[in-house]
Amino acid sequence: MNWEEEIRKRATERMIYDANSPGWSDTSELTNDVFFLLGETERLRKELDEARKIKFPRHADSEGGWVLDYKFLERLGVTMLRESDHTINMEDIELVLLTLEVSLGHEGVDKYEQ
Repeated sequence: MNWEEEIRKRATERMIYDANSPGWSDTSELTNDVFFLLGETERLRKELDEARKIKFPRHADSEGGWVLDYKFLERLGVTMLRESDHTINMEDIELVLLTLEVSLGHEGVDKYEQ
């Protein structure tokens, strides 16, 4: 059982106990806050997972061995040259972008289970 499941279980048990107790309890409000925060945690996790799904434009027919759209890479190369004195070849640009897709898509996955 992960930490979220444990908190949810304890909060549910407390809510059941409070429901069977006469009168209002401070813990009822706290329990409601806990459920709200658990819901927000789940909502933000989904939002972050969606934000990590970066995909750069693909080359239509993989002609010449390109995975990413050649024109897209060419425009990036021109922009980079304009912003810097350093040149970089398009193969390196493509490699960096493909690596970003993979690494950003998997970043933090194991952190949820701690």
